[in-house]
Formats: sequence, structure tokens, C-alpha cells
Amino acid sequence: RGAVTPEQWDTALRQARGAIEKVELRFLTSATYMKDPPNAPQGEYVIHLFSAHAGDAAMIETVTVVRDVDGAWRAGGYYIRPE
Repeated sequence: RGAVTPEQWDTALRQARGAIEKVELRFLTSATYMKDPPNAPQGEYVIHLFSAHAGDAAMIETVTVVRDVDGAWRAGGYYIRPE
């Protein structure tokens, strides 16, 4: 939770999206629960995959949330790629 500031998170999201200004449509395609996944710190995760569209561009967004020590689910990662 303290690894990045809100400003750093915002900057990272903008860099990940590149030239895409605003996602116009977004549909959840799957949500997968994982406990202690390989190559990640131990814990509980949910990986959300979205089909996203901005203009003529179609993308897959991956949003990872992790259960924090206080029990709350918090954003842990974001990735976007062309569909």
C-alpha cells in the first residue's frame, strides 16, 4: 500500500495507457481469485480482465486487487494491451 504514492499510481496508469485518452466502454470478462500466486508476495488476489474500447481501439485491461492486512481489497496492479 505504501509502495507508491497516489501521484505515482496516476502517472503509471497514464504511461500504461499511452496515447489512449479515455476508455469509452469497459466490460468485465472474468474475475479470478488466487491465493499465493507464483512470482508474487503471498496473499489473496483477484485478477479482473476487462474488454475495453476507446474509439476504434480494442484492448484488454488487467486489474489486480490484493487483500490488505486490514482486510480491505486494494488495487495492486494494472496492465493494458491491444485486443
